[in-house]
Amino acid sequence: MVPGLIELCICLKDLLVDAESFDDLPERIRIDGAYSDTIQQHIGKLFEANEKYDFNGLTIRVNDEAIGNDEFHELLGNGEPIQSWQILISKRSIVNQLFPQDDISTIWFLTAQGLDRWINRLDPFGESSKIFHEKCSTRVLVCELDHAFGGPSLAIDRIDGKQIPADWPQAFAGPDENTVKRQVHLLSSENTALKPTSFLLSWGDIDSATASRFRMLSGQMLSACLSQEFYDHSRVVLKGSRRIELPLSSEQDEIPSADDLEAIWRAVSWVYEERPEVRATLIADRLTLDLSHGQSLLSGVNHFIEDAMKQSIEQYKFVIAERKDVYAKELRELLKDVQQQASLFSDKVRSILNSLLRDVLAALLLVSLGLFSRIGRTEEILASKEADLLFKALAIYLVVSLLLQLLVHLRDLHLSRGELKYWTNATRNQLGIDDIEKHLNIPISNRRSSFYGMVIILSIVYAAMAIAAWNFQCVARLFGLIS
Repeated sequence: MVPGLIELCICLKDLLVDAESFDDLPERIRIDGAYSDTIQQHIGKLFEANEKYDFNGLTIRVNDEAIGNDEFHELLGNGEPIQSWQILISKRSIVNQLFPQDDISTIWFLTAQGLDRWINRLDPFGESSKIFHEKCSTRVLVCELDHAFGGPSLAIDRIDGKQIPADWPQAFAGPDENTVKRQVHLLSSENTALKPTSFLLSWGDIDSATASRFRMLSGQMLSACLSQEFYDHSRVVLKGSRRIELPLSSEQDEIPSADDLEAIWRAVSWVYEERPEVRATLIADRLTLDLSHGQSLLSGVNHFIEDAMKQSIEQYKFVIAERKDVYAKELRELLKDVQQQASLFSDKVRSILNSLLRDVLAALLLVSLGLFSRIGRTEEILASKEADLLFKALAIYLVVSLLLQLLVHLRDLHLSRGELKYWTNATRNQLGIDDIEKHLNIPISNRRSSFYGMVIILSIVYAAMAIAAWNFQCVARLFGLIS
């Protein structure tokens, strides 16, 4: 661990002997005192440490004035007495200086009492625990601490940090916060944290008295991950064989032991391993039957989680087997609908092609009846104004015919796809949204591409015929039909 922090804490501990009052808060330290026989020596040692490490955020006041090392020795040389003194330290400044570019949030305390006051005010889900979520891991260092403990992303140790495992922070294989929030419906502040790894305990002296408050926070966080709805500490919801609202924890709850936390963590890991909505419901089925009126979720989980896990694992096998049958049945029905949709694309192509042939025959009939039935020379008839108007009318007919067909067929395809998606979503229970989209798109992607390709080709043919009809006399002159 950083030697500068250790030496600073040693100096501050010496000053506490002469202190009249002090505050040991997460953000700062304040120590106040008056004259004593040893205060000159202790402040001198603090100045020596500051000369050595140049601490950021350290302010030393003597006789109500902020002074530096030179001023302090000048004061002593002049024989001025130290009537009052004050030490102010910004902990964040010290941390930023001693732990630069560290992806670990570091909190340190001079006394165990400071740690206790801070941890007893922590809400694992609220703003007070923000520091546990700012970075990947959190390290808490305390000058006076008998036991070291922690988890994959949490470490609590003495100020030297020697008992923290060498491989910490450790890999975390459980669910992340986003996964939990997709399963647990949050009905509270948007800033509510549901991050299991923040307070998970897995190493060290977890059953020590020092770790008791952390065990409670860990139990609350893990229990919340097993609920279906989360409001706050006083209200969570389990939806199992019956729907019950209950407090997350209460003051009467026993603090979970290390074994209790391990059992709860196994349940959370199992739930979020796969199909969390199904597994969480199976756990809730048993818990809602076992929980008594007025009991908190944490208390119920402490007592019943192992039995709930055993029953849920057995039931899950049957539920999955049954769901697989239902899934296969729904998939077959969906694929039948998709096959009908694919056939619709083929029918539309054939319909446009038949309409093209019909329009060609209609055009030939129109030309035959409108022009060639008249008596006279063919060249005079083709060059006449009536022939020009007739062919321009034919061009307009071809364009209108194409546009109406495209409008009708594309609109019909759009509506039929919308109806298919609606009925699929309304009648499927096992197929997820992603599965539905995949099976609606992939099987008919080639058929759809072929349809639009043929539509483009037939549209080009229609357009060519319309252009030729509109400019018929020019085309006729080009081929020498008229002079």
